[in-house]
Amino acid sequence: MLTSAVTPPNIATLKMYYLLLEIFILSSIFMYSTQAYISISSSRPIRGGSVTIYCNTSSTVEFYNTKIQNTYLAVCFFSSNICRNTTFSLDGQTIYQFGTDGTISWVNILSLNRTRDQTLWKCQDSVIASNSEALNLTVYTFPSAMKYSSPLPSPTDLGQISLTIECQTENCIYPEPQITWRYSNESVNFNTGNVTLSSNSSTCSQSEQIYTSTLRLPRGTVFPGNIPMTTKLICQARYSWNSSVYSSPFSPDVIFAVSLTYVNISGPTNITNGTQVNFTCMTSVSRPPASVNWYVGNIWVTTGIDSINRSTENGMIYVESRLFFVAEDTRHHDKIIYCQAYTISATDVVTSEIQRLYVRVPVYSVSLSPADSMITALEGLEIPFECITSAGRPQPSIRWWLGGMQLFNVSGNQSVINGTLVSSQSILRLPMNKTHHNKTIYCDARVLDQPTVVESSKPVLNVLYPPSVPIVKPFSKSFPWLENRTERLECFAVDRGNPSSSVTWNTSRVTVEDNHQLIIENLGANDHGIQVRCQLKNNYTMAKNITLISEAISLSVEYTPIITLNPPITSVIVNETNKLNLTCSATGNPAPNSVSWVNQSLLSASLYISDIKRNRTGIYTCAAQSTSISNITLRKTKQVTVTVQYAPVISVRVVDLAPKEGRISVECNAQGVPSSYTFHSWVHKFGNVVVRSGLQGTGADSTSVLNIYNASLEDMGTYVCSAANGIMGLDGNLSQANAAYLNVKGSPNIFTEQQYITGEAGQSVNISIKFYSDPSLSNITIKRNGIIINATGRITRSRTFFNFTMYNNTVRLSIEVAHFIISALKEDDFGNYMLEFMNELGTRKFIVDLKALETTGDSHVGSIVGGVLGSVASLTVVAIIVFVLKRRGFQLDHRKVISYIQSKLIKKRDNDSSAGNIGPEFSNTAHNSTEEEETYEHLRKPRYSDNPYSGFQGDHSDEQNSRGSEIYANLPKYSFARDSAVYANQPDNSYTNVEVHTYGNIGQVNHNDKIYQNTAT
Repeated sequence: MLTSAVTPPNIATLKMYYLLLEIFILSSIFMYSTQAYISISSSRPIRGGSVTIYCNTSSTVEFYNTKIQNTYLAVCFFSSNICRNTTFSLDGQTIYQFGTDGTISWVNILSLNRTRDQTLWKCQDSVIASNSEALNLTVYTFPSAMKYSSPLPSPTDLGQISLTIECQTENCIYPEPQITWRYSNESVNFNTGNVTLSSNSSTCSQSEQIYTSTLRLPRGTVFPGNIPMTTKLICQARYSWNSSVYSSPFSPDVIFAVSLTYVNISGPTNITNGTQVNFTCMTSVSRPPASVNWYVGNIWVTTGIDSINRSTENGMIYVESRLFFVAEDTRHHDKIIYCQAYTISATDVVTSEIQRLYVRVPVYSVSLSPADSMITALEGLEIPFECITSAGRPQPSIRWWLGGMQLFNVSGNQSVINGTLVSSQSILRLPMNKTHHNKTIYCDARVLDQPTVVESSKPVLNVLYPPSVPIVKPFSKSFPWLENRTERLECFAVDRGNPSSSVTWNTSRVTVEDNHQLIIENLGANDHGIQVRCQLKNNYTMAKNITLISEAISLSVEYTPIITLNPPITSVIVNETNKLNLTCSATGNPAPNSVSWVNQSLLSASLYISDIKRNRTGIYTCAAQSTSISNITLRKTKQVTVTVQYAPVISVRVVDLAPKEGRISVECNAQGVPSSYTFHSWVHKFGNVVVRSGLQGTGADSTSVLNIYNASLEDMGTYVCSAANGIMGLDGNLSQANAAYLNVKGSPNIFTEQQYITGEAGQSVNISIKFYSDPSLSNITIKRNGIIINATGRITRSRTFFNFTMYNNTVRLSIEVAHFIISALKEDDFGNYMLEFMNELGTRKFIVDLKALETTGDSHVGSIVGGVLGSVASLTVVAIIVFVLKRRGFQLDHRKVISYIQSKLIKKRDNDSSAGNIGPEFSNTAHNSTEEEETYEHLRKPRYSDNPYSGFQGDHSDEQNSRGSEIYANLPKYSFARDSAVYANQPDNSYTNVEVHTYGNIGQVNHNDKIYQNTAT
């Protein structure tokens, strides 16, 4: 193409050139093309279907079907785009249609028929006949599916039976397909040798056939690779030019056989004659299970076989076959053994490994000589023993045993050959030794790998030998021994020999023998140091003339010390203040480490008391002590009774109070050594005055009791008891004494007579009323003309002493004075007064009749003079009466008479002084002079610390003997006849109490008045 490289052509010009070129080319084709072209719309036309054949020539096309007619069926013109015949009918049915589009022509076959349509189709140019093209039209018929020609069997086990299956096309087809068999789960085809193909056209038309494929699987068919498999089968038809597959349904399960791959044999090849042998043949898994045959020496064995089918986890079967037989030397020795297995045919076998049997012949018997059950021999003698075995294979081995221990290096072994068997012989030469005694000797034998040995008889060796040298030793570990025990000595020998030796003891001690032991009973000090030996002997020592005797043992007995007293006494009597001297010594084994007197803290061997006291009376023990080797204390004591004689200790107490009877019992107890006492008469004192003496008590042994009946104030005071036992007291006197104080309590006692007093208005009256009250007054009430008045300021009290008569003895009794004071008498103060003195035990009344003065002072003086003259006259009368009574022989106590007169005078004096005492009020200080206070202090109730006898010896611990204790009792009314005038105002219902003070022992009574100071209240 000529173009300018510099100036490009115009685009419109180029388009024109291309259009002209295309027209030229097309015109050339139409004008000059002579080669026809034919094609088909489908590569695999199917019977009954439609297909289109295309034809392209230069201008006019003619279609030919040689089976229909030799002339053309239709002609089509490109130039006019028309066909002369547009259809072709046969038997009134349009079977072809023709057409053209000016470039290509075609024929459309409406219903393909193999008979008319499967032929050579041609199209040619109607102008140029040589310009034609043809094609062979093949009409296909494909199978709709595959089916089995006969009913399928139930699941088939190819290990048991064979299998034949026919699979055919379900309809008539054309052309012949390729039919294959497959596994349902594997893409593996069967070997073509198992498949045959056949066809049948009897029921088909248009040259079609029904094709049948037959699969034959003989029994024993295995799956490829000998894999255990259960699967289904499927039949498939296909053509090579497409991928369409026509399949049958799945068949039932087919169980494929599994071929044997190996057989293993196991079992002992080295066996023992006469024993049962067990061999096992194990196959691989197979289907069907394998059959196993056994061969021994290439001979088929049919007995003694036990086969078991065993399953694996996947259900496969393997066979375990066992062969049992009893090994026999002649039948089995050096024979081969193996097993074979097969599944279907006995010709298709698998053979195990071949093994060779070796039969052991064990030892059945072993003989020993000498064959006695017991072999007796002296120590040192050599005895030969022979052992022979029965024949065996391999050669038996022999062992020797002595006392359970194997003997080695035994010489004299031999072998004896008997055919293929061998027996053994061994000789043992054994020197007798005591270590062999009572041991068994035997031999045993066996062949190699024989499970048990065979033993000979087992005689016992009885070796006679002497005992060892004996030793005498204590049987117990506690040596030295302790006294009073029973101990044993043993004649000990390391070996008592065989036969067992007897013992002979050599000692002077009386003993008891028991099984080589010497029993020593009741050991004592006399056994210490005794020598003991023993001797052993038996038949061997006597035959050999051997003497075996022990060395001597010296007995060591630990005993308690032996005590010696000097002087050798068991009791001693010594008077208090004398001396005591005793000495103690001791010996023993071991030697005493201490000897001492253990009483009264005396820890020395000498008991010396220079001035012995009564508290040293008792049993004195001398103790000697030592310590044994076993740390046991050995202690011995010896006692001496020491009696210390001393003067009696006197204790006095009130032991009996009887209020209803008014009786008081005062008990005196004496305690001393010796206990034989002489009691003196009781003494009754008040203050320093001995009221009574010579009072006799009652009682016996160590007690004296003084009974006081109808106790009164006269009985108040200190009661002294004294006694002696012939031993001088620490004060140097033989007689010892002690006392108790008796205090009498009751309702108040008034010693002043009732008062009849006159007075004038404006004057004061002071009336002194003497009284004794124990217990103390609780109240004083005043009644005037029967009406209680206020006593405040009217009564004052003071204390004084009063001469009181006790059993015709005057004592100083501390009393109180009540001062009844009326100041500045008024008219209403005159009248009758009653003073009531009250304590917890009763009440006393005192009457005062206060009258208004009616006379003058002269008459008062006359009254005084008259009173004095009256008193003188009274005394004169009394004196005359006393004189007359004495003249008549009456014994009068002048002290009582004087006391009576004094009381009358005092009463008269008091009345006079009361009547004339119109002065100022009487105060307490007026009646408490220094002398009176001192005297009262001496007579007050004693306290514990005031006891004048606290320094005396004696036992003061008894509560009833404690200083200052008090005992009370209500007693009946007492009356003093001797002082009736004084006590005339005592009420009939009054009672008296008794208070007793008991003191400890006061020692010897010396009747010194000062000893009783501070003892009364």
